[in-house]
Parts: sequence; C-alpha cells; structure tokens
Amino acid sequence: MARNTYESAAQALEDVGAFGEWLAQHAEEVVGKPLAPVACPLACWLQEVVGGQWGVTSGWCHGVDGWEAVEMPKWAGRFVVRIDVECGPSQEVMGWKALEVLQQVLHEEAAAGVLW
Repeated sequence: MARNTYESAAQALEDVGAFGEWLAQHAEEVVGKPLAPVACPLACWLQEVVGGQWGVTSGWCHGVDGWEAVEMPKWAGRFVVRIDVECGPSQEVMGWKALEVLQQVLHEEAAAGVLW
C-alpha cells in the first residue's frame, strides 16, 4: 500500500481489511513493538498509509504533532491491548503474529455481534 493512501487516521482506521493486508504482506518482517504507542504495529501502519508519526492506545489514536486525535474503533482498541498482552514488553512483533492477533480479535467481535 502506498504512503499517504488515506487523508486521515480516522479514514484509515475504517479499513480494517487494508491493515490485515499490510500485515500479510509483511508477515516475515518486524512490524512493531508492544507496549510502545508510537511503535505498535497499528501505529507503524498509520505512519505508512497516512504519513506523520502516530501514537495508539486502546482508546485513542493521535498524531504526535498534536493535530489529530481519533477515538479508536473497537477492533483497533482490542488489537492494541491483545498485542501488548500476547507479545510482552521485550519482544518485537512479526507481521504473522500481528495478523494472527487481528484475526482473533475480528473473530471474537463477529461472534459477539460487534460491528467495527
């Protein structure tokens, strides 16, 4: 996916499929670090597809420059929490692992009837 594909983080976060595709394309690469808001796989993806530097938490996504703050969709917030829990503080996150976590989150939300 090309850099600056989306005009805003809010727009990018609506496209969970594109995030999953990006993880699959980078399956054998390090895509981020857990417990690091600006290095989480989701933040790294946003940096690539929106531009700028992004920090993510379970509740918010914000541009480090302070210009944009977006409430995280449910899937994204759960993804951030799950990556932090499953990968711990000392591991780098591989694309395949992040994709596995994303698939688990989406499966659980679909089973619970949660719309993202």
